[in-house]
Amino acid sequence: MSDYKRFVAYLYEYHENSKGENRGFVRVEARSGTCQMAFQLKVISLPEGTPLNVYGFVRIREFLFGIPVGILRAGKGGISGRLLAPSVHMGDSSFSLDDLSGLLITGPEGRVYATQWDDIPILPDHFTTNASILQAPREEKEETQEIPPENPGPDGVQIASLDLSPAETQVSPLPSDPLPAPALLPDRWEALRRRHTSFCPFDDEEICDCIRLSLKDLPELRKDGWQISSSQFLLHAFYNYRHFLMGRCPGLDNAYILGVPGVFDIREQFMAGMFGFSAFKPARSETGIMGNAPFGYWYRQVQ
Repeated sequence: MSDYKRFVAYLYEYHENSKGENRGFVRVEARSGTCQMAFQLKVISLPEGTPLNVYGFVRIREFLFGIPVGILRAGKGGISGRLLAPSVHMGDSSFSLDDLSGLLITGPEGRVYATQWDDIPILPDHFTTNASILQAPREEKEETQEIPPENPGPDGVQIASLDLSPAETQVSPLPSDPLPAPALLPDRWEALRRRHTSFCPFDDEEICDCIRLSLKDLPELRKDGWQISSSQFLLHAFYNYRHFLMGRCPGLDNAYILGVPGVFDIREQFMAGMFGFSAFKPARSETGIMGNAPFGYWYRQVQ
């Protein structure tokens, strides 16, 4: 897909499978591996704080397969908000922004708001998040049991004919060679360091050998065996600071860490902890200070 994409799509309310009134719009902007969606809907009948689930959908045969993008909440004057997602592997799936055919928002009491990016009508009754539809349908073959012809024997007794032809031998294929196991952590780490830019954001060696990464590197990291997902916390930090890092901790038996840039305050500490980033390390003083809160990296161990 191209590196930059920007467009606006109108959102309509759906009653069962019937398209209703226009309720607002979504502005979609994709840049540097990040997709930002800004929503504005005029829906004032929902209590303030009501959650609504946002999905991108892909057309799989007659189904609309939903990929979770995030959650919006109703406000006093309607529904508005901004969601961030990777442009590729959206919702930790194999689909990218270019694969989507539109967006669908679900709310309480069966409310549905949706937009399509193609010319095919939306049928919300065909929406599903069941991943089993991604499997190719099997052709059902009617099994018929062949009855051997009967030959008359002496005294009119029916004797089944015998097939004296050589039995058909079925040779089972040999099992394919097993996939190679992921490389050992030190080998994977050294290979990763050779491919990415090194930098040193800290004053000491508690976290060293740091490399600078972006969202575009996530598929490569997963392919190499690193267990790293694109959480909302990581996406929010990347949108603000345009990078995250990986490094090595000699004091923790050379454990490897994933570091997400941010500031140390109570609100961000709570959010970081929700996604497993329980430790914070301030960056060197010349890196800068955001207001009265020190800038640094929330980090957790990865393997």
